[in-house]
Amino acid sequence: MKKYKELCFDQISEDDIALLTPIMKRAFDEDTRTHTDLDSDGPTGYDDGSFLRKWIHKPRSISYKILADSKLIGCFVITSKNEDINYLEMLFLDPDTRNNNYGYIVWSFIESEFSKTRVWRTSTPGYSKRNQNFYINKCGFQVDRIEKPGNFYQECYHLKKIMF
Repeated sequence: MKKYKELCFDQISEDDIALLTPIMKRAFDEDTRTHTDLDSDGPTGYDDGSFLRKWIHKPRSISYKILADSKLIGCFVITSKNEDINYLEMLFLDPDTRNNNYGYIVWSFIESEFSKTRVWRTSTPGYSKRNQNFYINKCGFQVDRIEKPGNFYQECYHLKKIMF
């Protein structure tokens, strides 16, 4: 287990999926309710564990669960194209932990843990203004391209951060 500021990080095991799935569902559904007229939504399998399972078992992926005061609060998954380019595939935190700077602490941990990365990439739904604000204004990403612009439910912001 690794400690960074007030959070702890540990590799995700198969047993963690059952515990992380309800957190992921709450996080994705809360974001959907905040930004759309839908009650719940997320990628296929976000609510049954199959989405997370797919990512943690994917070749070249690295996954960490996130704990605060020994309580599981979320996770992130990174895939590596090579040592220079990494993709933040997923980052979610329990909505109950919002407004305590945990998201930025997690991102700071990621940058320190993967310090050889020269280019970071991630994506977020176009409707998710809170995510865009986090990645762009707090973490320093820039919009690289917008997929399906103007299509409210399918628009996707592809973001990039070049490390100097």
